[in-house]
Amino acid sequence: MRIIKYLAIHSKQRNVVEIYRMAYGPRVGKFDVKSDGVSLIQCPVNLTGGERYERTFELRISKGSSKSSILKEVTIFDEELIKASREGSKSIHAKYTGTGLSPAQKRAQEGTIQMQLLKQLLAAESAVPSDLFGLYEALTQITAISDLSKSLDLLATAVNLRNMGVVDSSFHSEVVLHAREQLDVAMEDPTLATSKNSHIEELSIKIDLHTQLILAYDEIHEFENSEHMNTSLEAIDSLTENKWVKEAIAWRETFERVTSKSIDCDIPSQTENILSFATFAKGCLQDRQSSLKHNKTGNLIIHLCDSTRDRKQILLHMFGPLTKDVFSSKSTYQAFEHLGLIGDYETLLKYYGEWFMSLPKDQIEKQCNGVLCPIVRWLHDMVLDYMESDEYTKKKDNNKCLFLETLHTFCCEATDLSRAFLLASVCRDAIFFATNNIEDKTYGLITCEDCVKPWETLLRRLRVCLCMSLRLHGIYVGSLPITVSNVESGEVFSIYQLISHDELSMSYKNDHIIEMELSCVENPDSFYPSTVDGDEPNNWKLLQLACVNNTTSSEENVDTPFVLRSPLLLMCFLHFYEPAKLACHRTLILAQKWGENKMPYHHFAPYMI
Repeated sequence: MRIIKYLAIHSKQRNVVEIYRMAYGPRVGKFDVKSDGVSLIQCPVNLTGGERYERTFELRISKGSSKSSILKEVTIFDEELIKASREGSKSIHAKYTGTGLSPAQKRAQEGTIQMQLLKQLLAAESAVPSDLFGLYEALTQITAISDLSKSLDLLATAVNLRNMGVVDSSFHSEVVLHAREQLDVAMEDPTLATSKNSHIEELSIKIDLHTQLILAYDEIHEFENSEHMNTSLEAIDSLTENKWVKEAIAWRETFERVTSKSIDCDIPSQTENILSFATFAKGCLQDRQSSLKHNKTGNLIIHLCDSTRDRKQILLHMFGPLTKDVFSSKSTYQAFEHLGLIGDYETLLKYYGEWFMSLPKDQIEKQCNGVLCPIVRWLHDMVLDYMESDEYTKKKDNNKCLFLETLHTFCCEATDLSRAFLLASVCRDAIFFATNNIEDKTYGLITCEDCVKPWETLLRRLRVCLCMSLRLHGIYVGSLPITVSNVESGEVFSIYQLISHDELSMSYKNDHIIEMELSCVENPDSFYPSTVDGDEPNNWKLLQLACVNNTTSSEENVDTPFVLRSPLLLMCFLHFYEPAKLACHRTLILAQKWGENKMPYHHFAPYMI
């Protein structure tokens, strides 16, 4: 008689009995048990005529007596096994007793069980006690190459390791070392070494990936635990404030006066004072790991996660050295080098922009003046490196070269206009310092003026957008925010509508508005804020004052500065001065307000035709 093992599970809460064939077999029976006090009694397997295998169970019930009575006898017919039995007893024995499994298959089955144990030990709500020794012991029992690859990601992103005292990458370094040893053992098999085994290739890539993650993390971790964390740029006395940074700070102050809130109120807070390896690895390991590519130096190119919120938390630590002394910036460079991103200018500039927009105002305003500051120096070096690249050569030959182009687009699309102005001024300074020295070396082929011109144009456009957003603060002008790109597109906002809103914020009287329009057009003191005239400190200060005080009326003193007595947005867009169209837009705006009972009829009546 041949014995086949079965597992019967009696779930008293669910009132059900389930029967499984051992081991790794399917469920061969399920029965409902509605009586209380039932116990399950196992019986041996019977072989009848070599044609079928029967499994008998007895459900016994006790009703207050010492003797048990049989409630029910359950006979299970294993249909799959019966079918297999007809093929011959030898095939059955080989298939179901496990003797036909190869050693590799047995190891894979055992490794899968250990993989489940490892997951259970790392689970947040697991009742199984665990420590680092138990975790490593479970890891060493995993023999399947595919499971070993998965365990690397699992242990790297396990936040519960912090509760076990893991504060750095030391434990994960041991994990990667074990995986490398197992890979070497597997490669000793000549069959695997010469074949294109996908699991072998996957594990090899995973080991390289996690090795680079450890090296990149160690750079940041070492810096955050060093004395450089206590240094600051406040000790540098040679910093000189330039006009663009000074204007940027003034616009930030104007924004806070108009909106009555700090620009820091919406920036993300740093969740960890010292970056943990689990947080870092979680932000680097993505689903598309199979498509990782190598850079020119042979390293894998590892991008941060797609989630902007999670990515910013990592960037606050990776770019953190740039807010300290000038000698600390090498930590940031080396961290990105280990991630294989040096030379990927578009990605690095994108990360820089996201990080810059997440910094508190006090931290960046005092540390963005001059090339000595790491914040500026980082971009300065990026410009010099970019000029040595093949990409720059191609664009220069096509006359399409724009330094720090990714950040230029970033500023055009930024909704935080005051920070975007400050970022644009930092970019302009970095390009100025980088190209100013090269101009003489190239005998005028590369001119500093031509290189910074696109950025100065952007700064003037940001100035106009700041005027628009602050002047119209609290007025609904559309579902999309005011940005340089939205205004330039001509499809998001109607400039006539924006000018009309600005005029009505000063007065509802049509005659008064017409006088202000004529005064703005004919006054010799009028200037375009989007031109060089707007760069004069006295002029942009008047613009900021007009944004703060936009309730000027015709009864004000004639000695009041002209800008404060004029529709500011009309002065910004004088080429849109068409009295008939502006009057029509004012009529539509007032009609809407009157229809919503937000204004009396006598304000709207003069516009009726």
